[in-house]
Amino acid sequence: MLVSELIDEALNEVLLGTYRGHFNQLDDAGIDDAQTDVILLHSIRAVGEQAYIEVDNELMYVAPGGVNESSKTLTVIRGVRGTTAAAHDPFAQIAINPRYPRILIMRAMEAEIRSWPDQLYTTTAMTVEVTDSVVDLAAQFARDDIIGVVKVLRQWSESGVTTDRWMRMRDYRFEKDAFDLGSADLFVNPCVTGSNIQIQVAVPFGTDLVLDPGTDLIDDLGIHPGLQEVLKYGACYRLVTGKETRRLFTETEAESRLAADVPATALLTLAGALKRMRDERLGNEIFRLQSRYGLSRV
Repeated sequence: MLVSELIDEALNEVLLGTYRGHFNQLDDAGIDDAQTDVILLHSIRAVGEQAYIEVDNELMYVAPGGVNESSKTLTVIRGVRGTTAAAHDPFAQIAINPRYPRILIMRAMEAEIRSWPDQLYTTTAMTVEVTDSVVDLAAQFARDDIIGVVKVLRQWSESGVTTDRWMRMRDYRFEKDAFDLGSADLFVNPCVTGSNIQIQVAVPFGTDLVLDPGTDLIDDLGIHPGLQEVLKYGACYRLVTGKETRRLFTETEAESRLAADVPATALLTLAGALKRMRDERLGNEIFRLQSRYGLSRV
């Protein structure tokens, strides 16, 4: 599943449901990353000056006096609310005043992944020729964030001939130097010197992660379907929690809320429910990893 597909799932299943938004399209010319006159394919409806429009991951602001209905043109300020102006293809979809901009969902997903504990990890493996009883894992894997060793395999030899068979090694020790953060060593039996071993290590999903709509969650990040549920609900509860803050904007407050209105704590209640769903799935994933790997982490 791509990041863009998980964003759609979050919008359709959790955040919006069957809520009917307002959409349009760019005309057949598209726009570059500097153009401020946006020509629409369809008649201008449900969009006025000082509105937001969303194209792909970019938010634009319709300038005052920037609506020309006869030419179906909007004059906009590009790349607002921390987004980046970019070129957009012909007929690209336009969302008008989106409740949950896609870029915000993607950033919430990044924050969710960065919050995952070390008990939640992905794995990577490589084959190493052993030249010493100590293997510098940080150097071999070119990374200083190795959490632990999942397993070590030794290439089997018969009568001095290397075969394609691998057997699991038990006599090794993984150690991280607490005084030299980033150092990670694997101590192996000296008898394997001169042999090939395959080392599988656990690594975090990324603390400096920057997602892209085209990122493949499984192939690029190692986030399998069970973890995708954690990611979806984790991002959604973060977004819903923030919307409660808008109730505190009193500058334009009119009448008090009626009893039939949505109560003041409804969004926080929903956010709490989404977080519990996320926490439950996160716990299940940690248990699955512990049961499957029994990680060695000193």
